[in-house]
Amino acid sequence: MVMRKRIVAILCLLGLCGGYFGYNMGMRGADPCPPAPTAPSAPAGQVRFINSDPALQEAWETIAAAYTEKTGTEVQIIPAQQQGEIVPTLFTVSDETELEQIVDVCYELSAERAAHHVQDRYTLKSGKKMCGLPLEVEGYGLIYNSKLLRDAGITASDIRSFSKLTEVVNIIAGNSALKFEPFACLDMNSAAIDLLASLPGDIRPFWDLYIRNTACSDVTAEGSGPMTEIAEWKAAFCIGSTKEFREMAAMSEGNLNIMPLYIGGEKEAAQGLCLRVDTYLCVRNDVEKQDLEATLDFLDYLVHTTGSEAPVIDQLGIFTPYGTAKFQSSPLEKTLREQIQSGKQLLVFSALDAPEGLAEALKAYAAEPTDENWAIVTDILE
Repeated sequence: MVMRKRIVAILCLLGLCGGYFGYNMGMRGADPCPPAPTAPSAPAGQVRFINSDPALQEAWETIAAAYTEKTGTEVQIIPAQQQGEIVPTLFTVSDETELEQIVDVCYELSAERAAHHVQDRYTLKSGKKMCGLPLEVEGYGLIYNSKLLRDAGITASDIRSFSKLTEVVNIIAGNSALKFEPFACLDMNSAAIDLLASLPGDIRPFWDLYIRNTACSDVTAEGSGPMTEIAEWKAAFCIGSTKEFREMAAMSEGNLNIMPLYIGGEKEAAQGLCLRVDTYLCVRNDVEKQDLEATLDFLDYLVHTTGSEAPVIDQLGIFTPYGTAKFQSSPLEKTLREQIQSGKQLLVFSALDAPEGLAEALKAYAAEPTDENWAIVTDILE
């Protein structure tokens, strides 16, 4: 017995029996050699996302709940109006101008897994620093009513150049039996002006064609003019976006679709639609390490694609540009989806592409199309 106690004492001195002294002091019933205490585990990371779109709140919460159940990571979806003092780990940015204000707290995403699931040209950058991944995108081009084109004996798929578009417009304009005009008017406060500014080449021939063949007395009517004219079958074409005309496609009995905006540039038969990113997802770099890691994992979960399976982000019910995303709610978005997944070179543009004063200069030229007035447009674009 003495020998046994000596052995136990030696074990305790070696740190292998932390409970012997308590036992020797009369703690009867205690284990004389309990397991060594384990080091405390690192605190679990948390994701805090500020949602700026109330229409997506429920969908975001559903995604967050499923992720928490799957991983154990807490994901908070906080409406923007309820943010208060909460510091997000994930947030949205609209464009480069907004990014400039918070670029220092944006995490560099280019080396992260999530960035591998989208084309680099759709991301938001400050210099070489990748600050945001696209959340929602829309395609821009020339929206057309295929039923009206058929009434004029025209097949939309034959229009692959500015010269062919000009021919089609002249056919429509020269047929008095047709009860519609080639073009709807243009909202000069819309992103269409940003688009015109971003197009490579001379836009004057296209602008001349547009303003001479519209369904309204003032080509630069503002507000819902273009949508009304398309919905009421008064015009065959208008400049617009897949998102803007989502509901119009249904109202026009499924006859609306979209084609590239042809202005006479080189190799335009091979060009695709123009694309604008409405919102980007950004990660804060000044949060706790475990929260940063949890947020990057959640971001990858949202956009990760495997085989033909659609990414989780599709569940938001918005149009995103990720690999095997499938969401589309109109023929226009179906066309855009096909172009993205085929790898077609889509021109990416933003609100910053329209220089100050361009809309006013185009309106002045439309009212009085002289060389002098177009020189003003040219000076603004240069």
